[in-house]
Amino acid sequence: MTVLKLKPLDTLFFGDGKPFRMGVDTVANGIFPPLPSTIFGAIRSCYIFQQENGLESFLKGDMETKIGRAVEDDYSGSFKIRSLALNRSYCRYYPMPLDIGISSTDKSHGRMLAPLEAVDNAEYSLTKNASSIKHLIGTEDNDLKKADAGDYFMSETMLEYYFHGIHKIYDLRNVNFFVALEPKVGIAREHDHTAKEGALYRANMNRFKEDTSISVELDGISNFEELTKIIKVGSEGKGAIVEGSDDGLWDNDKFNLSQIEDLITARKLFKVIFLTPAIFDSGWLPTFKGVKIKPVAASIGKPVLAGGWDMNKRWHKPMYKAIPAGSVFYYELGDVSVDDLANIHLKNHGKRSHEGFGFAFVAACN
Repeated sequence: MTVLKLKPLDTLFFGDGKPFRMGVDTVANGIFPPLPSTIFGAIRSCYIFQQENGLESFLKGDMETKIGRAVEDDYSGSFKIRSLALNRSYCRYYPMPLDIGISSTDKSHGRMLAPLEAVDNAEYSLTKNASSIKHLIGTEDNDLKKADAGDYFMSETMLEYYFHGIHKIYDLRNVNFFVALEPKVGIAREHDHTAKEGALYRANMNRFKEDTSISVELDGISNFEELTKIIKVGSEGKGAIVEGSDDGLWDNDKFNLSQIEDLITARKLFKVIFLTPAIFDSGWLPTFKGVKIKPVAASIGKPVLAGGWDMNKRWHKPMYKAIPAGSVFYYELGDVSVDDLANIHLKNHGKRSHEGFGFAFVAACN
């Protein structure tokens, strides 16, 4: 695995997949952190144009074994993104699991929520697949409020406590700890470069704060930072410095399932948290190849839209609704063993998993 750090040189804008019609819509809000597919596309495009004959060679299929083909119905490349993280001041941060509630009196702290008593599925069903979900995640503590996905992040140290199912007051960081919104006002122009009437707009750009960067863990392309020192990223293709990192995003000893095996076996219950958005055929309910487990509770946020650009068709990719990063699912252990959960833990699942979607993290319940 290779880890890259991306440090933007200017403000960045990451599209949220929602249509923006010039002259009709006036504000573009975007999304942060970016979808893993945004980073995947930026690295892939940069790699193409660093090679001899560039795009022509890619369209012929000469790079298929490395980065796949232009026809993406069946991805065959070795290049894959595993996961993402935010960095600031030598500390790494991950999306906060959504079964942690935010204190209304001190919004830099949160505590674990829990599955409430069984609810009537007829009242709370979201899809036809909801029949197996018997509980909602919540609390009777009026001081705790459920946060929206993407609003809060926790450090690797806090995630280690969470991994072990430790109930404590978690130190959290709001998204504003990493970026500041910087409005950009513009107007569309006619072919003669005069201002277009009724086409004034505002885009909320993200300016990264000091010592803030995005870490990307990838496989299939080694020494990428030696190919280029600058990469174009975001909707406007602005530059970001590329640096290599010797530190992996995941300590295999610290987050080894053997450390929580006794807890999971005793409770017959465990959690799966998606630390990147995930896309499944069954909608919001995850499926895992080779592992049959029964969900009993869930805490998910509003779906995020995942699309993209098809380089072969030169047209938009199909738009998917993905469950957001931080979504949590509680499962009964049932007949599977903790060893079987290694097929889920720290691996990508669902559609477009090679782009970094569906990175799952197993944790104990206590």
